[in-house]
Amino acid sequence: MAYTKTTTTSYGSRLGSSFKAIFAGIILFIAATILLFWNEGRAVRQYDNIKATQKACMHVDNVSKLDGDLENQCIHATAEVKTNDILTDGTFGISVNAIELKRDVEYFQYVEHTSSETKDKVGGSQETTTTYTYEKDWVDEPIESSEFEDPSYKRVNSTFYTLDDMTEVAQNATFGAYKLSSGLISSISGSTETALNPNLKDLEELDHEIARLKGGYSTAISGSLDKLAEKVDKLLADNDSVAADVEDEEPADNTIDLTYVHVHGNVIYIGRNETSPEIGDVRITYTQVNPGTFSVIGKVVNGEIQSNKTDDGAFSMIKRGNVAMEDMFKAAEESNNMWTWILRILGIILVYAGLKSMFGFFITVLKVLPFLSNIADVAGSIVCGIFALVWSFLIIAIAWLIYHPLIALCILVPVGAGIFFLVKMSKDKKKAAAAVAE
Repeated sequence: MAYTKTTTTSYGSRLGSSFKAIFAGIILFIAATILLFWNEGRAVRQYDNIKATQKACMHVDNVSKLDGDLENQCIHATAEVKTNDILTDGTFGISVNAIELKRDVEYFQYVEHTSSETKDKVGGSQETTTTYTYEKDWVDEPIESSEFEDPSYKRVNSTFYTLDDMTEVAQNATFGAYKLSSGLISSISGSTETALNPNLKDLEELDHEIARLKGGYSTAISGSLDKLAEKVDKLLADNDSVAADVEDEEPADNTIDLTYVHVHGNVIYIGRNETSPEIGDVRITYTQVNPGTFSVIGKVVNGEIQSNKTDDGAFSMIKRGNVAMEDMFKAAEESNNMWTWILRILGIILVYAGLKSMFGFFITVLKVLPFLSNIADVAGSIVCGIFALVWSFLIIAIAWLIYHPLIALCILVPVGAGIFFLVKMSKDKKKAAAAVAE
């Protein structure tokens, strides 16, 4: 059932908060302007970096043997990436031969969701009605339910076991006859589920400890004895196939089922029943990045493939599978363009948010008469939106004039000519209309 809470904020408090927001808006506006300018420079530098690397890069058919002629050369090649490193998770005694081993931990908890409705009152005060709802879900961190608003949900969350996320990356990997730099190794992607091989003794100790904390240790022992009795009865009932019976009892995969600890596939589940989770249950998921065939772009330095350094930075790339050099550089350019537009849009939104915060004080002043402030709010939003677009495009244009003046001029000249033509055409129409009127 939803829980609601209504609060009233006085006109004076609203004025004070909106006045403070002016300074936050100024900081946000400046930060967004810097982001827009920096992003254009970053995009240009990365583009030049990619092009410089592409110009210097040569395709190599075979890297199974070290070749002195390739020293200090930027190359593209496809080969097997291998590693002898064993990545481990000492908590459960898990070990794999992989490029990367990742552990993600989730907790089953009550989550508080809120939705608010505000009403401006004559005189400038504001009434806020907040609705709180709660649902069970898997989350990345335990939630402190003592801070929940609904008294009936306070302190409903608990967990008997906590564990941090973990990522282990191989320190050594080879690409044919060459070594890979740590940067390239960490760039390898393409995860798959880990076939777990946990230490059974560790799991049993954890199972007993959780049973003790839950106050169900005797129940756990009783359950184990019942299972043992069932096995004995089954064996006695079928004397002719004892060995086969024992074999059938053993799991065909890595499945382990204790009272509170269960292992299925790449998941260690801590709780009574993973198909019916309870508050406090923990789900630990393991994934790994395996060796395999990869295509690499990088510079050969002392038998190691590293990033290719250019005047605009450094560039290297690794892709799973046999990927042509042209396709890899094309993907790099597309990624650069994508991030450029993401940061542009983010910058424009932040400029708008900063302007709204700065001018919010003047709208709050008018809250004495809600209908008047609503009109001012709509008008202010439109003005801030227009100014945010104009300002953002101006900063982007200035950045292009600095970083790529020739391209910027090629864009601005036709735009300027178009504006001049439209203004001139408008003036000519006005003169014609005036002449007709006379």
